[in-house]
Amino acid sequence: MQERLVRAAIGYKLMSLRQLAAKMGTSVQNLSHKLKRGSLKRADMEQIAEILGAEYEIEEHFVFPDGTRI
Repeated sequence: MQERLVRAAIGYKLMSLRQLAAKMGTSVQNLSHKLKRGSLKRADMEQIAEILGAEYEIEEHFVFPDGTRI
């Protein structure tokens, strides 16, 4: 679920996983492994949302300023 959610959100923002990982201060390999295992913590998801300019909701959604929910 996390992997699909994050990949959809970065696609929406026209960002690559490599760019997201760099902004998070981690390697693309580390981020990719966390996504595949579904082991991102809530703090990671909130950091991703901040980087993407969205809000992370507990129901595992990103909400963008234009109202788009992924």
